[in-house]
Amino acid sequence: MGAQCPGYARVFKFQDEAPALKQRYRAASKASSRSSTASSSAALALSRSSPSSEEEDRPGCRDDRRREADDSLFPHPRLVGRTNVRYKPVLLSIDEGVSPSLAVQAISAQQTQIYANYVLTAWPCLFKCTETQVPINWVQFVSSRGSGLPRSPFDAIVRCITCTYMGLLHDDQRLVDIGRFMYIKALRMVAARLTNLAAAKSDEVVATAILLSVYDMSLGTTADAWLKHSAGIAELMRLRGPEAHIGGFGRAIYIAFRGFLVTAALLNGEACFLERPEWQQLSETIGADNAKQPDSSLFTDIAERAFREIVKLPGFVKRVQDLWELPAKKQAQLRPALVQNITACRATLRGIHTEFGIAVATQGSRSSSDGSEQDSQETRFIGPIPYDFFDGFASLSIKGIRSGIILLNQLLMILTPEDRPALKAEIRSLSPGSMYDRCSSVAITTKTRTESSSSPSSSSSLITPPPDLPPSGVSKRAFPLKCESLMTPELRLGPTTPWVDSIATSMGMGGVRFSVIEEEEEYDDKGEK
Repeated sequence: MGAQCPGYARVFKFQDEAPALKQRYRAASKASSRSSTASSSAALALSRSSPSSEEEDRPGCRDDRRREADDSLFPHPRLVGRTNVRYKPVLLSIDEGVSPSLAVQAISAQQTQIYANYVLTAWPCLFKCTETQVPINWVQFVSSRGSGLPRSPFDAIVRCITCTYMGLLHDDQRLVDIGRFMYIKALRMVAARLTNLAAAKSDEVVATAILLSVYDMSLGTTADAWLKHSAGIAELMRLRGPEAHIGGFGRAIYIAFRGFLVTAALLNGEACFLERPEWQQLSETIGADNAKQPDSSLFTDIAERAFREIVKLPGFVKRVQDLWELPAKKQAQLRPALVQNITACRATLRGIHTEFGIAVATQGSRSSSDGSEQDSQETRFIGPIPYDFFDGFASLSIKGIRSGIILLNQLLMILTPEDRPALKAEIRSLSPGSMYDRCSSVAITTKTRTESSSSPSSSSSLITPPPDLPPSGVSKRAFPLKCESLMTPELRLGPTTPWVDSIATSMGMGGVRFSVIEEEEEYDDKGEK
């Protein structure tokens, strides 16, 4: 329009940036020092010759002045000698002093989301069916830690799990290698924490040990790597006591790993400490608390009662093996009481199995009487168990109960040979064809001693007495119950599958397979003489 701009008042104040630039681009040579001095002088001269508001408003004046300042502050490379500049991070006082860094918040949110995806992929049934039964579940605990701490073993193992999960999901070996590095880092840090008893009994250390064991279940370098962690976890839980697992995150720790403690006890041929009265009382307390919730479920109550019986199985196996090694006269004295205890446990599991089946048949169907699926709020959930996960929860829980009944029958076959035909018939009725696949947990076989000893897999998994020669009157036969691990490197699956969830939800029975080795001349495949 040809009108001249009258200008306006300047409210900005000049700020000398030379000290900040010196700190950021601190040089290691004399040339760099000379460059920094020239920068400061140029900035000071520029401040003294600052144009008036009218000159600054002229077109092109501001751009020319900026170019002159840039030339003074950062001379052309050809005019200055080569320098060795050391770049250092600049402290962002606004982000780090006033509010958390946005970048850190973004990374923290991404890690929490990736961990949640991992949990829903690798632990769908166990997590969704127990997330309302604990005050703090695993995802909430990870989310509450934000970006974590640099010296925290738990945060390191969480990064290991998330990196490994993403690497295997997207076939990125770089992320898998980073996960392995973080695993080693977490292992070293948790070892340092174990030197302090108070720190060793914390939720963070026990949760770290659990995730270390879970990592080794799928990616361990040896078949028994996870068992070594499991032994440490069992010891830490004993030191903490059942009271530490009643509330808070401790309850989630107990529920998540208790099934694997049963598996480890069976593989090691020892009793599980969870069968002790104080730990049984913990399970009863959890069941009572769940019953008080408005969304309490009959199925979770049945599963909780079933676990209290399943946890006794490793102890029964150990007691039968110990009895097998005693002289015949001593066996005759102790056998009736042991048979009675095993029979009582089997009767309880039979009743729970029947109760679970009736509950599934009457309440577990989402179809109405006319065959159409209901969409109401009542039919979308079975208490706290969403229908999307109910089928898996029910089938895996029933499988664990059946496996427990079969194992008890196999123990009775050893203690009461006269009842073998009836026991074999019940075993076959509880063992559908699917129980004999790669994920089966029980089996009954008839082999000669030569066949069983010549098989490498059989000899390595037999639960046998010590190699010392037995005293006079003691049976020299090997213990006829064979325990085989289904968590070996040949059978295990990665964290992108619900493999570990199938073991945990089946109360640990999905990780082992038992079979009775019988003398061929005594009984054939049909259980007949």
